Amino acid sequence: MAGSSPGRRIDQNDTNNHNGESVAHTSYFESFSIPFIFQPQHLVHNLSSSSSYYTPYLQQSSNDATKQSRLYQGLFISRRMSALIATYFVRGIKRRHVYLLLFTAILFCWIWLSTVRAYAVLGKYKVKNYLYDAGLLSCSLRKEPIIYVLDTYNVVAVWESNCMMENVKLRWYRESNAVHVIHEMPDSIIPTVIDDNHYVYKATIGPLRNVDTYRYEITYSKNNDNIILVAQYSFPFFPSIPPSNKTRQGRKLAKHNLSYPINILAFADNQFGLRVFNELVESAVARHKQPHYILHAGDAVQEYKNLQQWQTDFYDPLTASYLGQQAPLIYAHGNHDYDPDLKYTYTGKALWYSFKMANSRWIVLDSNMDDMKQDEWLENELASAESQSADFRVVVVHIPPFLEYWDPDSWHEKGEKHWGEFVRTRFVPLFRKYKVDLVISGHQHNYQRGDRDGVTYAIIGGAGGSLDYDRVENYELYVAGDKKHHYVLMELWPKKIVCSAYSLDGMLFDKFVIRSRV
Repeated sequence: MAGSSPGRRIDQNDTNNHNGESVAHTSYFESFSIPFIFQPQHLVHNLSSSSSYYTPYLQQSSNDATKQSRLYQGLFISRRMSALIATYFVRGIKRRHVYLLLFTAILFCWIWLSTVRAYAVLGKYKVKNYLYDAGLLSCSLRKEPIIYVLDTYNVVAVWESNCMMENVKLRWYRESNAVHVIHEMPDSIIPTVIDDNHYVYKATIGPLRNVDTYRYEITYSKNNDNIILVAQYSFPFFPSIPPSNKTRQGRKLAKHNLSYPINILAFADNQFGLRVFNELVESAVARHKQPHYILHAGDAVQEYKNLQQWQTDFYDPLTASYLGQQAPLIYAHGNHDYDPDLKYTYTGKALWYSFKMANSRWIVLDSNMDDMKQDEWLENELASAESQSADFRVVVVHIPPFLEYWDPDSWHEKGEKHWGEFVRTRFVPLFRKYKVDLVISGHQHNYQRGDRDGVTYAIIGGAGGSLDYDRVENYELYVAGDKKHHYVLMELWPKKIVCSAYSLDGMLFDKFVIRSRV
């Protein structure tokens, strides 16, 4: 009946509504048992009794006893499960918080330890240099050797001691020969004496006429007795070979003992960026292992006459990873490492030079030298049979001809915009005329890459110096670029050069391919 109050017994017929239709409340609540969790306990008790009562929550008939019993069993199970779920959810939140805190702590420790390690390495360089300068260390090599490319068949090793070593000699031999034919300099190497703690030695290794791995050893002795070995390293070398149209791409050239690709690690402008440069070298070696060659497009130091910078900012990072000792270095002088006296004590002395590496011709220019002799030499070199028969012609020059980012004040007020103009007006017409494939530069402290008149121009000046963010020109030339510290890995193949640019954290951010025109 419509006006019945709770507790009054009802007749079976009261389960029908006024229109004679059966009310199906039981099945409705069976499908939604969760709301019973919130019922007052006395109502749940009444509903679970054997008698049929009218309640605000449920109307039932005496035929629903079985369903009723199962329904209330499900009710209590639902309550227990809900409690378990709630407990698990709360615990899950706490566990996730713990995991998050743990991950954050590990990440923080990793960053902290990496930072501490980086500064510890830099501190080691600085302390060692101080001890050498103070005369507190015994006679030894303060600079491990770095080998510079001189020409197609020769390299020069440059190293330094903190004392005058007697009877210093260098010998070398091919590692692949069953019987090592040892080549030794007949005379002792006379060092260049800078002061009482700096004795610089240079020795030419060559001619290296075969594609092979070469081992060199540096020794000294007192009174020709008790020969002391102070350095011993190996390096690969790839002198001239026939053009690729006479070989088979991708296969080992048995006659020349050459397997492709030849890997070249390239960077520039690490000056005053010791921490970044050291991390960059470590990252490159960890990712790519030992390259065959290194290319440096200039500005190895901020001040050429600063002896500490040559020690801690250039030699130490390169030799700590054994790059400098074991990979010939292609070096172009920049404006910061320009020697007014043209002695170039710590680098190869040549101002401009060329050489053949396997099937490619490399030309290194000096953008500091306003000398028509260089222009004449460049045109003769590009027109030569050695250059024109090569699969690739690659030019390295520190200042890029199409420089777009620089300090605005220096660019407009100090006249530094004329540096790029000098290279652009003097050299670019020759690049275009003789179909140079690739021009690599530094000077601008970021990365750019573009193409004009069939010549690809790449700026790779991000090895450590403060980055350039201000745009001063727009030549509408470059199609890729990034303002970050970086290095480039070049892979030389018979018919292509693959260049991949990597950031300091090892992420690839640009890649391009140059194909041979031969």
